[in-house]
This record gives sequence, structure tokens and C-alpha cells, in this order.
Amino acid sequence: MKNLNNFVKLLCCLSFICGFNSPALAGKPSVKQINHDVIIAGGNPFGLRYSQSGKICYYYNNEKNTDGDCLVYPSSNSGDAIDLLQQGKANFAMVQTDWLMHAKDGTSRYSKYGQNNTIRLVTTLSIESVIVAVNKDLNVNSLNDLKNLKIDIGKDNTYRNIISLGLLDIAGLDKNDLKLSLNGTQDEAIDSVCKGSIDGAIFILPNPNPIVDMMSAQCNVKFISLNKSEVKNFTKQYKGFYKSTIPSQTYWAQESDIQTVGVYTALITTIDTDKKSVHSLRESIANNIDNFVKTHPMLYNINLSNINADINVKYYDFD
Repeated sequence: MKNLNNFVKLLCCLSFICGFNSPALAGKPSVKQINHDVIIAGGNPFGLRYSQSGKICYYYNNEKNTDGDCLVYPSSNSGDAIDLLQQGKANFAMVQTDWLMHAKDGTSRYSKYGQNNTIRLVTTLSIESVIVAVNKDLNVNSLNDLKNLKIDIGKDNTYRNIISLGLLDIAGLDKNDLKLSLNGTQDEAIDSVCKGSIDGAIFILPNPNPIVDMMSAQCNVKFISLNKSEVKNFTKQYKGFYKSTIPSQTYWAQESDIQTVGVYTALITTIDTDKKSVHSLRESIANNIDNFVKTHPMLYNINLSNINADINVKYYDFD
């Protein structure tokens, strides 16, 4: 019974953090379902992108000017979602912009396909930002100050590890300049920072983030900004990353803005998608934006003035 209670608690926690209780119609579409107006390849069912996709479908299905015909197609990651879009199994996809840029430009895993000129942007939504957290008692005010400190950057060859090493490289450091800690998860890294067993860690997380807020309130940490040159050089070298500002007071005792980099979540389609479906989907988001941001704490900073970011991808043209 104790194990069952623990499992229920864990499930409730996951539903809050990941938002998987949003009203998405999951499952792989049948042949009949392929005829639906809107099929969004929405990511992992336990992830934030799936939650956002489900809520968008909910709004679309309840708009008076639609036939109520939207569902979410689960996918393992952004690469899988893009593949489903290109295969015609979905006509929309919710993806990270670094994956999107590789698909558009025909680089990385898409190099054998070449440039894709059919992908179109519908809207940008939340952003996952790089956060550099360090013990506030240390004299650390820049990335260069991390030298000789014990910093967690994640296990070798993980996404967090690759991005963290790239960030250090931009600052003129490499892994030999630090006393690296390679924890398995970001949660483990946060725990180590709070216990003081390491000097700091580099994270990639949606913001605002309740876990980071807890760390800021209960642990002896501060956050380090990137300088203008570091932001410029990183976003130039790493496709799909953009300047990201975490406003002051986002986290407890955060007195100033944090200047960093991050990847957007982007809702994309192709030039062949029916204009009415694209227009209705965009309208559903705009009409319900105030309710949409309340569905998850990590969507708090989204509003009509910032959901159409300039990320060097063509928006769907209605002309």
C-alpha cells in the first residue's frame, strides 16, 4: 500500500509539472483520422509540448468557426514530430527551434535530405533557457569566473552536456578548466547545488520553473548572465538558439534580469496545409491566450506581443 501511495503521489506530481492532464486526444491516428483538419505531432505525452498541443486542440475544437476536428499525435521528441510532419502523418508539429532549424537547413540528422523549403512557422510559444546557477558566496559574476570550480553539466553526450560545453567554449573555457560534476539528471544537480556539494550547475529549463523557484528560495544560489558577446556568438554557432531574457523577480530574490540563450517551442506546418486550418488554429490560440497561459506555470510569460518571435523561419503566408 505504501508503494501504491508513493506512486499516486508521483503521478500527481508529474501531472502538475508536465501538464499531461490537458485535454489532448492521444493515440496514433487511424486511416479515418488522417482526414481530420488538424493533427498536431505534439511530443512526449509526459512533456510540456504535448500539454500545449492538447490545450490548443481543445480551444480549436470549441471555436464556433471550426468543425471541432483536432487531435494530438504523440511523438518521442522534436525530431520524430518533424518526421511525422514530413511523412504526412500530421499536418502540424510542436517542436524545439534547434531541431526546426536543422530540418529547414538540411543539417545534422537532416543533411542527407538537403534544405527543406516547405516548412512554415505558425507561432512560437514557450522558451527553454540556459540557466547558470552558482553558490552566491563565491565571487562569480561571469562565465569566466567558473574556472576551477566544481560545476555540474550533465553526463557526457547528453543534450545538457553538449550545450553546456558549447557555452563554456564561447566563454573561452573547456572542460579541463573546471572540476566537472556529471550528475545524471537536472534534479540531481539541483540537489547537489543546494547541499553545497558542488559550486554550481548549468541547466536548460522552461521558465518560469517551480523547481528553479524552489532552489532560488531555499538554497544559497544566484544566477549568472551571459554578456552580449557570449549571447551573439552562441546563437550564431548553435542554430535554433536565441537571446532569452528572464525578467527580474521571476525567481525569489532575483533582483535583475538574467540575460541568457534558449530554444523556443514552435508550432509549425508546411506550405501545403489548408489555409483555413492554419488560420483557425492561430485564431484559437489568440482568442484563448489568457486562459492558455494559466494552464501551466511555465507558460506564464507568454502573451500576444511575444508569441510571434523572429526566428529566421518563414511564417505561413495567407496571401
